[in-house]
Amino acid sequence: MTSSVNSMKKLTWSSPYAVLLCLAVVAIADLVIWRVQMPYLVEAVFDEPAHAATGLLVLFAICVAPSRPVILAVLAGSVLIDLDHVPHVFGITILEHGVPRPYTHALITLIAIGLVAGLVRDRRLRMLVLIVGAAVAVHLIRDMAEPGGPGVSLLWPLSDHPYAMPYVPYGLALVALAAVGIARRRTAPTPATDSAV
Repeated sequence: MTSSVNSMKKLTWSSPYAVLLCLAVVAIADLVIWRVQMPYLVEAVFDEPAHAATGLLVLFAICVAPSRPVILAVLAGSVLIDLDHVPHVFGITILEHGVPRPYTHALITLIAIGLVAGLVRDRRLRMLVLIVGAAVAVHLIRDMAEPGGPGVSLLWPLSDHPYAMPYVPYGLALVALAAVGIARRRTAPTPATDSAV
């Protein structure tokens, strides 16, 4: 009984439907964010699942049956960086003077994560830290592509200049990632965790 339950959990992550679900979450969230004016916290209810789904789409294009630690690392990197918005919710702008998003929404955060990974001796834990960093990078790309969004000051503290990108290339990239993820799942043998961590 336990083995069949575990098998079902793996099949859920390795199913083409998991990929399609992630793509649908992003599409619906972005359509609502683009078309509906809403309060900051309400927008976050749509934006955070879309960030998580974007990170998972990248992962699903790479791994057919990712391990639970890898999935958790991707989810952590995809959404936890937005905790830096919490002070803004309470009217505190200490993390965002002169920039459209908090200071930690910048390449300096990726450098810090890379340095932490370099200090970790355990190979598996180091890989998970690097996966978190990759997910943070994907998060920043999504923020730059936000329709009508203010962009991201990637080079802070060297520059406050916000960088943005058109939504269409981002959207097409997600469709391509989904197509790869689905194709890999249709041609893959019986799912087995294909991550080293």
